[in-house]
Amino acid sequence: FIEKGAGLGSGFPDALYKAVGAKILPNADRVWAKADMIMKVKEPLPQEFPLIRKDQILFTYFHFAASVELTNAMADSGCIAVAY
Repeated sequence: FIEKGAGLGSGFPDALYKAVGAKILPNADRVWAKADMIMKVKEPLPQEFPLIRKDQILFTYFHFAASVELTNAMADSGCIAVAY
C-alpha cells in the first residue's frame, strides 16, 4: 500500500507503483489503517501517533533519547518499533 502521490517529489508517479503491484490508497490515514508494516524515512509525527496500532511494525528512523513524547507514544501504542 502506498499513499496517492507519495512518490511524486522523488520522481515516482503512482503508475510505477501500480505496475509492480502496489495498491494506491487515497491518503496516509488509509495506509496506516491497512498496512501491517509501515516504512518511513522520518520518525512518526505527533499527528500520526493515534494511527499507530498494537503489533503494527514501524520501521523508520527513531531517536528516542531526543523525544520523550515520541518514546511514550510508541510504548503506549504497542507497536513493534524497528529503528535504522
